[in-house]
Amino acid sequence: MKSLEEQKVLQKKVCVQMSHDYLGFEDSLGEDDYGVILDKDGKLKGIWIPQGAEDETIPDGIVNFLMEHWGIDPNDESNYGYIH
Repeated sequence: MKSLEEQKVLQKKVCVQMSHDYLGFEDSLGEDDYGVILDKDGKLKGIWIPQGAEDETIPDGIVNFLMEHWGIDPNDESNYGYIH
């Protein structure tokens, strides 16, 4: 059995050898997925809406999430332009 120090060294080597391809935001979403765009401080910057759903009402689960965390109803026309 390897010592704790040997295990840590091995773990670091594995992490260094692993590489991840950058996957853009749009590429990581399915065709009917919504996305939330935040700044580094967690401030809501925008909502990704699936193509073809721009004129539809945003689903209740997403509205509830946004209301709970940021107090914003994206279906309220007065918020248009506040989030993009």
